[in-house]
Amino acid sequence: MSDSIKVAIKVRPLIKREKEENLPKQWIVKGNYIASTDQEMKKRGDGGFNFDHIFDESTSNKDVFDTVVKPIVDAAVNGFNGTVIAYGQTSSGKTFIMMGDLNEPGIISLAVEHMFDAIANTLRREFLLRFMLFLPNI
Repeated sequence: MSDSIKVAIKVRPLIKREKEENLPKQWIVKGNYIASTDQEMKKRGDGGFNFDHIFDESTSNKDVFDTVVKPIVDAAVNGFNGTVIAYGQTSSGKTFIMMGDLNEPGIISLAVEHMFDAIANTLRREFLLRFMLFLPNI
């Protein structure tokens, strides 16, 4: 696990209203490169960006967890600090990826489950867990 900050992007799928209005996708993902489909952004040269990880709209919360969060949880079980922050504009999918739903658990549930499994499989060591969840005042 690297000790540097990593930035991961998850493109959310179009919501029901966007589909009903036949709105186009706003982003195209190619590996760890994301490009806007907006012609004005392209004209200004603001069309594309590189990040450590980019997940398209078909990627599950579990896939994001396995790639980005699981190594942070493993490092925490081994005594290193780790933080995951979801940041983005309103309706960008932060709550869903963090909390999930009944059909697809979010990365918080997956992280807690993985942490307890890792602790249960670690012999001759004691753990003290503190969990803080900050939710904005909505």
